[in-house]
Amino acid sequence: MRKLEQENLLQVKPGIGMVISNVDIELLQQELEIRKMLENYSIQIACEGITEEELKNWNGQRINCNRQLVVMTE
Repeated sequence: MRKLEQENLLQVKPGIGMVISNVDIELLQQELEIRKMLENYSIQIACEGITEEELKNWNGQRINCNRQLVVMTE
C-alpha cells in the first residue's frame, strides 16, 4: 500500500481511509506506447542474435510448455 501511495496511485484520507487517485488517461496512453516501443525493440535485438539451433530449441520448449498447459487444464 505504501508503494502505491508513493507512486501517487493511492491517497490516504484521514478519517475516510484510502482512495484510488485519478488516472491521467493521456499519460497512461503515452506510457503504454513507450512500453510497446521498448518491447518491440527488445524483441528485435533478441532476434538479431539468435542462432538456428537456439530457435529450434526455443520452439521445442514452447511446444512442451503448451502440452503441459493442456494437461493442467484437463
